[in-house]
Amino acid sequence: MSEQDPIDPNTGDDDDDSASTPSMAPIRLITSDQSWIEGAAVSQLETGAKLPGMELAVGFPDLHPGKGFPIGAAFVSRNLIYPLLAGNDIGCAMSFWRTDLPARKLKLDRWAKNIEGLDRLYDGDTDYLAERYDFTPSIYDKGLGTIGGGNHFAELQTVEEVRDEAAFSALDLDKSQAALLIHSGSRGLGQAIFADLLERRGANPIATDSEDAVHYMA
Repeated sequence: MSEQDPIDPNTGDDDDDSASTPSMAPIRLITSDQSWIEGAAVSQLETGAKLPGMELAVGFPDLHPGKGFPIGAAFVSRNLIYPLLAGNDIGCAMSFWRTDLPARKLKLDRWAKNIEGLDRLYDGDTDYLAERYDFTPSIYDKGLGTIGGGNHFAELQTVEEVRDEAAFSALDLDKSQAALLIHSGSRGLGQAIFADLLERRGANPIATDSEDAVHYMA
């Protein structure tokens, strides 16, 4: 993959329409010659780059159209938070973990038969978790420790080829050990936070020094 030069927002017609056209922050696409990105996704990336306070918009290799703004993008803004860009799946993310499991001892077929329910709610008692980790119990507690449904997964991985020894070492990875990649969602909590915010503020951005911003980030 390679990072292309920023797209110049000032290219285009020579007509002086700056009074009616909002300024656009620089746009970068991280892609390769083999990548196929829909034009609609790039258009949505440009739309996000025109929002007030925006300083940079980045499209990643999985860039694709969303509801008004693209999925697979990152936006950098100053003094403003845009919950609309984050959407309702606030907790949706991928985490990569180094483990101490020897890669040569992985028995995936056997383990897979004993692992089930990672995408389902926990049916046990969660009160002790609230007490141990000092948080207020809620209806979402039974989703703790699960990955959520849909396209979420937990996957043990091994390294087959190291293409950059220096970068590999800098990440403190070891080819002889397995790694764990997890893609999880917010399991309803993100939707509840987003819905509450939309009801109170609509699609408006939040000033970073406001009480709403502190609450949202927490």
